[in-house]
Amino acid sequence: MNKKNLQKYEKFRSFVTYENALTYALALTEENRFDSNPDKWHQVIYDICQKYRDQIPQLKWIYFTFRPPMPPQSEQVDQLIKLLINSRQVSLPNPDFPEIIMSKEKRDLIKKREEGRLAEHREELQAISQLLKDKLKVA
Repeated sequence: MNKKNLQKYEKFRSFVTYENALTYALALTEENRFDSNPDKWHQVIYDICQKYRDQIPQLKWIYFTFRPPMPPQSEQVDQLIKLLINSRQVSLPNPDFPEIIMSKEKRDLIKKREEGRLAEHREELQAISQLLKDKLKVA
């Protein structure tokens, strides 16, 4: 790879998305099992966006609609869950059993891949990780 292509690759590789940030935060939880109820995911990510949008600007790309009494809904959250499952970052072993699984190997791989690009948001992502753990962990 020549120098010009390498620079383009490095620039692209360092690009941060809300998907990268939330996947990394999920990996930081050190948990294997998460509730797969979409309403819970929408609510917790809504809460995260409200609290951390200014610190992690990529979270501003997640939009929500409100239809009381339902929790906030977001097409981006639905896409994130699909992305996690389709990219095999997590598994949904049985759709009838509401649990998403992220293995230790996947968590370690995600952390290794993302830690450099997300280093400037490490503190916020640790806090987001704790929120994800508190709200989505399966006991």
